[in-house]
Amino acid sequence: MRSKISILYIAFICAFLAAGCGLPRKDIPQKESVDTVPFRLENKNEITSKNDFAGKTEEKEKKEEKYDNKIAYITIDDGPSTNNTVAILDILKKAEIKATFFVLPKNHMDDIYARIINEGHVLGNHSYSHSNHIYASADDFEKDVLKAKAFIYNKLNYTTTVFRFPGGTLGRKKSIVQKRADILEKNGYRYFDWDVSVADTDPNLKNYGDEKFIVNLMAENVLHNTSGKKRLIVLMHDDSAKIYTVKALPSIIEGLKKQGYTFDVLTNYKK
Repeated sequence: MRSKISILYIAFICAFLAAGCGLPRKDIPQKESVDTVPFRLENKNEITSKNDFAGKTEEKEKKEEKYDNKIAYITIDDGPSTNNTVAILDILKKAEIKATFFVLPKNHMDDIYARIINEGHVLGNHSYSHSNHIYASADDFEKDVLKAKAFIYNKLNYTTTVFRFPGGTLGRKKSIVQKRADILEKNGYRYFDWDVSVADTDPNLKNYGDEKFIVNLMAENVLHNTSGKKRLIVLMHDDSAKIYTVKALPSIIEGLKKQGYTFDVLTNYKK
């Protein structure tokens, strides 16, 4: 009797399995991977395979990594001068660094303007008059900017595309700055202020100590104020009186390199 029951039970189980049924089991959740992530294809340039995804991800990471690099833009105002501009160019050449020179129109300086360009630096427009009167009238401002632009172009066949306001924009009425910013944009310019300064226009600079102390102080004005700044625009001057600036520049370059900065010109600036 028992053998008959066993035979019937086995036959029932076989029939149950043959019908496509089975005992219930708990599903194991799958780990999401590149292969299982759904892609929304919008055009034929969209990702179409795992290899495409990996390649494009790697390319994106490289671009982001490049963009995340710390970049310092050395900017030099009020030149050129026969002593300090030449000395600064020598330092930059030795360090293999490019800078942006916001120049004023000066006669008998053609060879220095040309050297700035020929050595891969950028000439920027710093106005023609370097006077506060350009803030009184938008028309006067535009005339002044275009006069400076023409001065450089006529001498060197070089078109300036970056601008720095004399004295910068800090502390000026936003409405005044905006009107002039619109004028600059209309004439193909971007304008730049700065993040840190060597403070070489301080009228009391010579009273702070001896030359070594002053030079170290100017370098520290830059190197101790870089925290959290991946895009660093450094202000200094190269008119004939700025001898301490020249002496501080090598320490500034060395210090910024140690902090992980590379160097570029403002025509390549990206926010």
